[in-house]
Amino acid sequence: MDKSLFKFSVRDICEIAMMCALGIAIDSLFNFHIGENGGSISFSCVPLFIVSYRHGWFKGFIASGIVFGFITCVLDGWGLACYPFDYLIAFGSIGIAGLFGKKIYKYVGQDNVKSKLMALILILITVLIHGAIRFVSSTVSSVVIWHKSLIEGIAYQATYVPATCAVLVVFLYVLLPALSAVSKQYPTTYLQEEKQLEKEEKEQINE
Repeated sequence: MDKSLFKFSVRDICEIAMMCALGIAIDSLFNFHIGENGGSISFSCVPLFIVSYRHGWFKGFIASGIVFGFITCVLDGWGLACYPFDYLIAFGSIGIAGLFGKKIYKYVGQDNVKSKLMALILILITVLIHGAIRFVSSTVSSVVIWHKSLIEGIAYQATYVPATCAVLVVFLYVLLPALSAVSKQYPTTYLQEEKQLEKEEKEQINE
């Protein structure tokens, strides 16, 4: 088992805390509210995806579902009854992006069109997985918490989830070169282990 997934260093904690704070600030200042019962088009999840890509799925889930999810739930003021579906599961699903983080950075580091395209495809996959889970969990919340019909719940989520996912894909892909440079200069323990494995594989091939 990859111990770097579950072991938090002081630098990890500081970086994750700053990225969560950035996400909360963006959510408070730069979003387009859709309706009276919550839901907005925003790029506040971009820092959370970066955490997952750099630190793996577990730390990504902690950052997005527990830290960011709980704080935004309190700030939004809809009550803790909304937390499990609208926040914990909806935002916690961003942690799944961590399963693809090493591959994404590997492709970004290669200077050819095919690799850039693969990186874009993987980003698209991670955002679509998050979007699908968020869509379903928020629809369940609409039915269970807000007592809406299933059709009403689906229609409401359709007004902002797809648009938010599109915004996320654009922002993440545009930021990839900068993120790759940062990760080379300041690699996390999660990414360092991947580099070590690649180095060992190259040495074995050369032998």
